[in-house]
Amino acid sequence: MPYPHAHWYLLALIPLVGLAFWPGYFSRLGEVPWTLHAHGITASLWLLMLMAQSWAIHHGRRSLHRAAGRSSFVLAPLFLGSGFLVLKSMAQQTFAGHPFYQVFGAGLGLLDLLAVLFFAGFYYGALRHRRRVQLHARYLLATVLLLSTPIASRLFNFYVPGLQVRGPEDMHLFVIGVHLGNAIGLAIALGLYWKAPKHGRPFLMAALFLVTSSIAFQWLAGWAPWQAAFRSIGELPTAVVAALGLGLGALALWLGLRASAPGEGRGPGVGKGGQDLMPGVKKPTEVSIF
Repeated sequence: MPYPHAHWYLLALIPLVGLAFWPGYFSRLGEVPWTLHAHGITASLWLLMLMAQSWAIHHGRRSLHRAAGRSSFVLAPLFLGSGFLVLKSMAQQTFAGHPFYQVFGAGLGLLDLLAVLFFAGFYYGALRHRRRVQLHARYLLATVLLLSTPIASRLFNFYVPGLQVRGPEDMHLFVIGVHLGNAIGLAIALGLYWKAPKHGRPFLMAALFLVTSSIAFQWLAGWAPWQAAFRSIGELPTAVVAALGLGLGALALWLGLRASAPGEGRGPGVGKGGQDLMPGVKKPTEVSIF
């Protein structure tokens, strides 16, 4: 099984999340809109689900592993739905003249849109390759790399001398923080890819996301078609925006569950419909974890 200590690395990520989001979120829980609470809760539950899956499968708790995996059937659509709601809130603040979002809102909106699309793609890949544990595990872990930019950029801009944003005169440092966050995520993604290139496609996709994010944030935020689309997202009814995210998650779930990559449909001793043709014969170790 790949990454036997993944749950410990994910656990170590939690204090970094706390530090990164303390100034703008955790220290102001009563002031932030419910959409941010929804996004924060579903993102936290997703991390806990990944930790539970990793711990369970490496301690022989297959039933717990499957139960945690099935919880993603609800969590993934809810996470994407809340992600779209945050995108709507960001668009509203951008075009309402919020000083920070007036400058960076369209760029951050592009980052968020790319993140939810790649998350849906990773989730689909994890389900499609659910019988190939090497790819399945990597697609799920790749979803964590989507957090590298929001976590690392905040750590830089809140705590690192020379990069701290204390007022409007320091706003140019926010851009540096975003690109540094992407660079750190990119280094991790490429490092994980080179450790096992044969199964590294999910991490190459994560690297593509991080490179595309920097390009989009730097050069495409002012693109007229995106500005128009971003404004439209802010004007859509909340229920419609939430439905778009929930629908994307449901689509990824449905397509992933019904898909089977070439060579995955049947293994040795498995017939049409998945029936066991060789009872008593030891089957491959790569089995469905859902």
